[in-house]
Amino acid sequence: MDRLVEHHEEVGVIDNKESGEHLAATEQQFRDTFRHELFVELPRIETFARLALDRPERYEGEQAVAKKFLLLNVPTRVQWLTAALSFLDFAPVEDRYVFIVGDFSTQDTIVKRLIGNSGFLGKRGAWMWL
Repeated sequence: MDRLVEHHEEVGVIDNKESGEHLAATEQQFRDTFRHELFVELPRIETFARLALDRPERYEGEQAVAKKFLLLNVPTRVQWLTAALSFLDFAPVEDRYVFIVGDFSTQDTIVKRLIGNSGFLGKRGAWMWL
């Protein structure tokens, strides 16, 4: 995170130390949020969906929704979160900056490209496989 701040101070993107600290804090907040969703929220929801499959239906279509969620939504979201975390950990400073200050559409586009390419060029120019 400090390297991100130093780089953008050098090139003049960040004009004061408070902005740099805010940028680093925002990057850490993204990491924390993605990890929480990946390791806490998704497993909890997955457990509820599995429980819905194991009991008689309480309402029509409950098991179909649970099955679709487990087969489609969970793997897709795990892949997206894993790619985003890898990108935040290993991508070059300039690319991380675009991700951090971008809106969800920009972030989604970046992550989908990573997934489509099965990786990205890391900080030292080496290919980072997902």
